[in-house]
Amino acid sequence: MSFFSVNKSRPADRLFVAASGLLVLAAGAWVVFALRGWDNVLHWDVLSELSEAPYVFDSFVAAGQRFQLPAVALTLLEQYVASPMNVHHPLADALCLGLGVLGAVLIWATLPTLPRLWYLAAMTLFIVGLSTLQLDALAGRTDRLVTIGVVGLLVGVSFYFHASRGRHSLLQRMLAGLLLSGLLFVFLWKAANATTAALLAQAYPVGMGLACIGIFSVSYEIMIGLVWLATNQRGRNRLLQLTLLTLFYLLNLLLPLLHNTRYLNWNLLYLSPFVFLALAAAMSFWGQHQRDAQGVALLPFRPAGRLLHTGLLMVLFAVLAYLSFTQNDPALEALEDVVSYTFLLTGLLFFGYVILNFGPLFRQGLPVYRVLFKPRYVTRFHVRGLSLILLIIILNANRYFPFYQAVAGYFNAQADVATAHADYRLAETLYKQGLAFEFQNHKSNYGLASLAWIQGDFRSAAQFFGQALLKKPSPYAYAGLSRSLLNEDRYFDALFSARESVGHFPGSGELLNNLALLHARGQGYDSAFYFLQKAEKQVAAGSLPKANQLALLLKNGQLQRALPLAETDDNPYRPYRINQLAVFNFSGKESNAAVALPADSVLTLFDMAQLQNQTFNGLRQGHVPVPTPTLLRLLQKPENEDYADELGYLLAVQAAYSGEVLLALDVLSARASADTSAGGDRWRQPLAALLNRELQAHVPVADDWETQLRRHPLQVSLLARATQAYNRRQQPGQAYDLLLKALNYRPFDPQLLTYYILQALEMGQQPYAEARLRDLQQVSPAAYAEFLPTYQQKLASIEKRRSAFK
Repeated sequence: MSFFSVNKSRPADRLFVAASGLLVLAAGAWVVFALRGWDNVLHWDVLSELSEAPYVFDSFVAAGQRFQLPAVALTLLEQYVASPMNVHHPLADALCLGLGVLGAVLIWATLPTLPRLWYLAAMTLFIVGLSTLQLDALAGRTDRLVTIGVVGLLVGVSFYFHASRGRHSLLQRMLAGLLLSGLLFVFLWKAANATTAALLAQAYPVGMGLACIGIFSVSYEIMIGLVWLATNQRGRNRLLQLTLLTLFYLLNLLLPLLHNTRYLNWNLLYLSPFVFLALAAAMSFWGQHQRDAQGVALLPFRPAGRLLHTGLLMVLFAVLAYLSFTQNDPALEALEDVVSYTFLLTGLLFFGYVILNFGPLFRQGLPVYRVLFKPRYVTRFHVRGLSLILLIIILNANRYFPFYQAVAGYFNAQADVATAHADYRLAETLYKQGLAFEFQNHKSNYGLASLAWIQGDFRSAAQFFGQALLKKPSPYAYAGLSRSLLNEDRYFDALFSARESVGHFPGSGELLNNLALLHARGQGYDSAFYFLQKAEKQVAAGSLPKANQLALLLKNGQLQRALPLAETDDNPYRPYRINQLAVFNFSGKESNAAVALPADSVLTLFDMAQLQNQTFNGLRQGHVPVPTPTLLRLLQKPENEDYADELGYLLAVQAAYSGEVLLALDVLSARASADTSAGGDRWRQPLAALLNRELQAHVPVADDWETQLRRHPLQVSLLARATQAYNRRQQPGQAYDLLLKALNYRPFDPQLLTYYILQALEMGQQPYAEARLRDLQQVSPAAYAEFLPTYQQKLASIEKRRSAFK
């Protein structure tokens, strides 16, 4: 019967099927998280910088002088910014913790079936592991009562199962383990509100220990497979074939190890030791079955052996998944070294084991794999023991560096928990503890750089980002380093770092885009365009680098290059559309884009840029994209105070070109009066331009004088017609207001003054009329002398009406 065949009617087989499914899930999670790499905890943010490109919206000649109405095209330059490390991932934490606990429960449920000596050794390790969980600290206690209680309960129940073997099935033991684990979790959740991240961090030492045991347990499975591959068919001597296969396998383990330890600097494509670990884990069930078939297995493969092995591998993969998702690189490197050293030593010793015990059988071409675990001289336990001794010797020669890496990983895990709880001071202390044990590890350095960045300490951030790049650089750390250096006004250092980053990660569109912007900052526009074009091919859809190309071309005055680029693409990416509108505004080309404002009318940077560019584009084409009342409402909203100047000018220009000239003059006049500094010229110049345009306009009075008056509120002929009409309608106040507003902008116009004086008398405002009469005398004595009889006659007529009324 095959080693993977099951009888689904038997509880133990059903349990194995379920456990196998969970094992596949754990292995799949590890592979997915490992392939995602730093993207698990880091991501790219986009920092948008608003730039202004001034141009002339309109120009005209008035009073023999040319006036220009300025406008500003808003463009967006965007760079990629590496995010702080994300340490809050409850779903992934729950997945890893759940799989690890299920694997541990499976191990606990199968341990009672071990022989007594092995059982006692395993339970000793189990007790030590439970003691390292620091359950008392999680429960908020300073004594050891929680640990003693948990150890006593789990070990006591396990001893009971061991003493009564045969009376309780594996499924019953498994259910008991799940019940006890559930009670423990409920206690920790109620007593200390422990999070899954905190539980994983506390279980880190146990998980690493079980992972090392799992690695050691499958360390010669590939060699077993090589023996089978070399001897599964009868024929000629297979010893040479086994030797070549073994040499190839061991070299693939040795070369990455020499490369990682800097003994070799060959730029070769190495297989990760974890690939061999995954292969060995997959082959281990066949190897377990072979040992069982030859009667040398510690436990029968069915039912307990395969479940114990499945539980151990489940814990191993859950630990690897957790470390890969959190990108705890020193811990991953420690396990990688354990795989490399263990597989290499075990492979060498197992090859000697095969040669010493089965050399003659190889020469006879016999299927050695069938008796591989029935040696004549050296046993597999000798191989295990000797490989363990050699492993300790090698670790000692390396000053136990993998162990210190594992300790650094422990502090990283604890620092992540502190960061998730916003205890940044503790997190900084713990990350620095990680650096004390492995100063080049990426995670500790990046975590410290993130904390320094939050506090505005860019010098320290640059230092830690730089250290993060020493061993295993990431594009995120390079981006963080360049930005930190730039914030410290170290432009050339930032540029050098960005160039180096592209050398390490030539396929990173994000880094290429950032390098381009650094070149543009130093006026190196040709280099900037070159790198932006490369980035466009690397970034998804290429939208952001293409938008930056439009902004830089416009900023550099290269409209002839920018316009064809803007016309050839209808990219929906919003910054691209904004920059495209800016190019169209410079060239006078019409755009059919619509402005979509948020329902609450609180403007974002993108909203303001698109609103301004689209409004100017529409006004030039003779239509209004956004109604004037909407602009007025946006300006009056307190949340839009940051854009008050932009909205005010936009409102003024739109009002002037959409028939609300008086509103435009009022807005510009109010802004000019409020800003008496030299910067107030931005308001005074367009105000003067619009005033002169209106004063020089000649408008024939037609029947639709009301529409004409809105467009030309300063025209005296229209105001005279309006005054007559409103007086006939018994609405003298309307006429008075129109004349008074016009006088604000034409205070020295004699004819307008006479209309106002007469209307003031009509309204009974004789003091105002007398004041303006004196103004008329100063402005134009001739007009005053000519108007005085009319004034006196009007005054006498009013007095007569008053007398008659009395």
